[in-house]
Amino acid sequence: MSEVKKCPECGGEMEKGFLISPRTLWWNTQKQEVFLGGEQLLRSNWKGNNLEGYRCKKCQLIVFKYDYRPPEPLYKWPSLHRNKDKPQAQT
Repeated sequence: MSEVKKCPECGGEMEKGFLISPRTLWWNTQKQEVFLGGEQLLRSNWKGNNLEGYRCKKCQLIVFKYDYRPPEPLYKWPSLHRNKDKPQAQT
């Protein structure tokens, strides 16, 4: 992550560090009183997620990047639909 030296909100000094979470992080453009989902930014990780970022202690703004990669499926189900482009076996 490129160096962020000044807070984009108040112009104060930014401190480099890590946002650490063993849980899934979600993003939504609207506040929710009860969790209804949203865009998954990070999935749960037993080792913990360490997101490099910067924070301004003065205005309590945190700036960080995330790198979400969807999990690989545990099992790939075979297709139930025949491929129309594939020639059918002669009987």
